[in-house]
Parts: sequence; C-alpha cells; structure tokens
Amino acid sequence: MPHAAHAHAPAAPLSAHKSGPLAGRVRPPGDKSVSHRALIFGLLAIGETKIEGLLEGEDVLRTAQACRQLGAKILRHDDGRWSVWGAGLG
Repeated sequence: MPHAAHAHAPAAPLSAHKSGPLAGRVRPPGDKSVSHRALIFGLLAIGETKIEGLLEGEDVLRTAQACRQLGAKILRHDDGRWSVWGAGLG
C-alpha cells in the first residue's frame, strides 16, 4: 500500500481571504441542475441576476417559487429571459 503513509499525515493548515465582489457574465448550457443553481445564486446575490435559457420544468418552477418565499423577486419576461432580485446572504 504505497498511499498508506499519507493516510495519517497531519493536514496542512488552510487559510481563506476575503476578495472583492464578483461581477460578470456566464453562459452555461441550459439544463435542469444549472437552472436550479442559477435561481438559487440569484436568490443569494444582491441586485439583479439575469438568466437566459432557464429550463422551465415543474421542479425548476417550484425552485423559483421557493426562492420567492425566501425573499427574492422573480420575473419571467415575455421573451423567456428571467430576472431575479436576490435577498442577499445577510
């Protein structure tokens, strides 16, 4: 077992440092898991999150409703785009 010696080695300390806010655009492929995550990230964000290509299956629409109940304002535009105004993390 060549890796057995590493199994009991002490873990190296890790540290994390605060960075500035994120901004930008991402165009992931539209699928169910990405659609759920896009809505949830919009809920957690501050300001408007714009989503294109959201899959509108029943479970994704229920996730949108849950985000509304947690404080997000969500709007589906006539052209299929979605806007989410999040409740933030605090």
